[in-house]
Amino acid sequence: MVRAWSLRLLALLLFPSWAVAQNTGKLSGRVIDASTGEPLAGANVFLEGTTLGTSADVDGQYNIFEVPPGTYTVVASFVGYVTVRQENVQIIAGITTRLDFELRPATIEGEEIVVVAARPLVNPTATNAVRRLDREEFEKLPTRDVTTYYAIQPGVTFLNNEIYIRGGRPDETEFLLEGISSRSLLGTDNVIPVIPEALEEVQVFAGGYSAELGGANAGIVQQVLRTGGPRLSGLVQYESDFAADAFNNTYSYGYNDLTFTLGGPLVWNQHRFFVALNYRTTDNYDPMYWYGANLDYSRNGGLCVNDPNQECIPPIDDIRGDMAVRSLRWEDGKLPGIGRPLEELRVNGTLQFDFNPLRLRLGFAQLSGNRRINTLPIRNFYNQERLPRRDDLRRLANLQATYFLGSNTYLEGNVGFFQYNFEVYDPLLGKPEADGQGGAVVNIVNYYNRDAIREALAKDPELADLYTRFWQGQYIQPPWYQFRTFRFHRPGRVMTNYQRREQSYWNVSLGLVSQQQNHELRLGGHYQRWTVRDYALSGSGLAAVLQSNPNYLQQIQAEAAEVAFRIRQDGWGGYGYDEFMNKINSGLDGPKRPVTASVYINDKIEFNDIIVNAGLRLDYFDMDLWTVDDLTNPAYDASNATVLGADEAPNGLKSAPAKTVLQPRLGLSFPVTERTVFHLQYGKFAQMPDMAYVYTRRSRMALIFSGRFFFASPFAFDLDPIKTTQYEIGFSHQFTDYSAFDITAFYRKTEGQLEIIRQNTDPRSPASDYNLFVNGDFAIARGIEISLRTRRVGGVMAIFNYTLTDAKGTNSEPGGQVSALENGTAPPSLLQPLSFEQRHRGSVVLDYRTGPTDPVALQNLSVNLLFSFNSGHRYTRSTGGIGQRAADEGALLTSSDPRNRVPLEPLNASTTPWYFRTDLRLEKGFTFGRATATAYMYIENLLNRRNPVNVYLRTGSATDDGFLNNPELSQEIVAAQGPDYVYYYQQINLRNRQHYIADEGVDLLDRPRQVRLGLRLEF
Repeated sequence: MVRAWSLRLLALLLFPSWAVAQNTGKLSGRVIDASTGEPLAGANVFLEGTTLGTSADVDGQYNIFEVPPGTYTVVASFVGYVTVRQENVQIIAGITTRLDFELRPATIEGEEIVVVAARPLVNPTATNAVRRLDREEFEKLPTRDVTTYYAIQPGVTFLNNEIYIRGGRPDETEFLLEGISSRSLLGTDNVIPVIPEALEEVQVFAGGYSAELGGANAGIVQQVLRTGGPRLSGLVQYESDFAADAFNNTYSYGYNDLTFTLGGPLVWNQHRFFVALNYRTTDNYDPMYWYGANLDYSRNGGLCVNDPNQECIPPIDDIRGDMAVRSLRWEDGKLPGIGRPLEELRVNGTLQFDFNPLRLRLGFAQLSGNRRINTLPIRNFYNQERLPRRDDLRRLANLQATYFLGSNTYLEGNVGFFQYNFEVYDPLLGKPEADGQGGAVVNIVNYYNRDAIREALAKDPELADLYTRFWQGQYIQPPWYQFRTFRFHRPGRVMTNYQRREQSYWNVSLGLVSQQQNHELRLGGHYQRWTVRDYALSGSGLAAVLQSNPNYLQQIQAEAAEVAFRIRQDGWGGYGYDEFMNKINSGLDGPKRPVTASVYINDKIEFNDIIVNAGLRLDYFDMDLWTVDDLTNPAYDASNATVLGADEAPNGLKSAPAKTVLQPRLGLSFPVTERTVFHLQYGKFAQMPDMAYVYTRRSRMALIFSGRFFFASPFAFDLDPIKTTQYEIGFSHQFTDYSAFDITAFYRKTEGQLEIIRQNTDPRSPASDYNLFVNGDFAIARGIEISLRTRRVGGVMAIFNYTLTDAKGTNSEPGGQVSALENGTAPPSLLQPLSFEQRHRGSVVLDYRTGPTDPVALQNLSVNLLFSFNSGHRYTRSTGGIGQRAADEGALLTSSDPRNRVPLEPLNASTTPWYFRTDLRLEKGFTFGRATATAYMYIENLLNRRNPVNVYLRTGSATDDGFLNNPELSQEIVAAQGPDYVYYYQQINLRNRQHYIADEGVDLLDRPRQVRLGLRLEF
């Protein structure tokens, strides 16, 4: 692969990673004589209960570096002077906390003054708007969903389980845990969910961050785990929703959650540990509004099958005898069958060692879990045993070493590891494993093997008979149940393809930090190398061959070339694996190994009246992509169902060159007074795109070149990084002793986002015209963010966040113009509102706590209310025919195949309805010496408001898809199927949204009310 070797060598010499954040803070200030103002050189300043401390220099100035976020007591002492202890001092990651001491001569030996510091409402050293929540605020919010902690911050939009920051696409947001990335390379998910009780703080950097941070054009969500304290402490907490079942339209989803934490000093007090364990189970990991129904088949002779040679199955009541019951019934709030069970075990923790002058910190997180995938519960009702299972293993660990060369200079190095593996398979047949004898492929082909299914169910003969009775041959699965066109999986039908994916990276970094008077200099580099493997296979094609030629099994077991060809011909296989799921480590079918590296220099200059944060960053991107010399004639080899390499054929696949991007950053802060600060930000940012759109296996690429099928999401050849330029200006002001606000305006322009083009091929090329992802889309976003925060007054604290956003672009997502390409119309070239734009978005947090002067019965009582709102997101009213859709699906206009859509207005000219949601938390604590017991309840969506999150494009409604009410679309079907068809369509598709969820993968409505009760014991 072509590489910029000189840059890579420099990066390696610097022990270079992709994005390593400052997950510690700095404490600075002066110690002076209270009466004379003279500096007290040599005065001691330290954080009580830790080994962190220093001595003031000749100017009375002190700096304490690498302080873990949290709340501390800071002590300043000097011989002959009164010792001052400042309690409740808050340290924020990446921020300098200023704390000055004025000491007066002591008249009594050992005299001491204790000062309780108020939490700062304005931070004069921050050159950007600081959006954060800490542990105390987590505990009081009416949710334990960590996503909510950052989703309610200004500038952040949460829509359809995706995070958008300041008008950027989801892949432009980075997630950091313990300073390193916790985001999937393929996709945009933050895949290392943190135990809420293990979090110390969450910060959102909405575009304005210094040169040591990269990998995100829109924003960074940084999470820091807790550090053990000076004494042993712990927590045991259990919560459940058992009490909510069928209570005022509220339902139990079998949710149970047990959490345990323990932290404190190790054998030596300067070493600390913290560990958190969480075990969670639920019967339905994705609650939704679910309306009861009674689909009575008995009036029409039972369920008919899609087979003209077989009569309708007579209606019987024994669900185990044939599963064709007289009625399919379910109640409100209850999914048919087993729902969506999930089981997870999470472990989070930190270890911190202080071997002065060397400090070590290890942060780690792991999740292991499994769930049953049941996207369409009605359709799957009769085939529960074959619902696909997904197993996950997710890990992250970062070892940070800090070595102090002097009191104001230190080296900091990191070694990090990330792993994200998952596997989706048929639970009846278990996990396939490659053995060099076709074992993995045989296992997957057995999804379609009646005898294998019978053997897997041998312990339950009745169920085995039920699941194998209606097979049409050994490798021909039973047909659908079908009644009035509505399809139901017959017992024994195949429910899933097989997929496994492995993503991991190693990163290393080294940085030098030196405080030289008012300059905090940072110089460093990062290096990160991914390894990504992916494999997918449906056994249907091979099963069809086996049905007519049973001896073909020997060819599979021999891993014969003709079997490999058949797998490729159907577009299956992978990268990092061969066709038989054996791992391979090199060549065109080897794993993807993208490399990113950077070097940076940053200088933060802190004066009393101005803070300058200036830096320069150079990023290196080797995305491990292919390219060809001539896009009109790729080396497509139809006879082998593959695409050839450059060493095999002219114009074959070859490695794309690496790219570099230089990014200047500048931040300014003007502390006019202690209560008023102006801040400015300018920066250029660069990142790789979401590689899920980019990477593909050669077999799938060949299938695209064949022109046999439509692919809404193709692949990419050589790409450039996505680039963003952003400007920000803000004003923070504390207008009373108890309240302050921040208002920030931003403007950002992003270029090189992914878009789809139609690539025409040479008439002599064996490849058909094909779609291709390229750099091309651009977007402009601007807006205003307002944050108002108060200290606790009379027991009440309040937070108000609001964002006004105007986000426009040529496309909202990479495949946004595929409909235009397929219909032969001109793709968008002008700026249009982006589909995820929520023009108005905000939240209000009100928290009330009783104090020690209240009556004993009311002490340790708290009430928290979270009110969230937004003005809806953009969409395009459209029309179109029914196309190739089945009658039980209706004429939906979908993203999965938008070729049939015809817009009725300019793109994204309409907006979904306003969204309002209220969450509530109540808790009461009881103290027993050092221990505290707290009983609590929180209610998500307190008013059970059925908020539309999405709408049907024909109608703009979340309850009417425009099908039944349009005779041109539905009249012939309704006339042929009768009134029962209308009833089933209403119950299955309109009330329970099954057709929309099947197409879009998301629901039309927000989640229903959920009630959780819990008990927490702390010591």
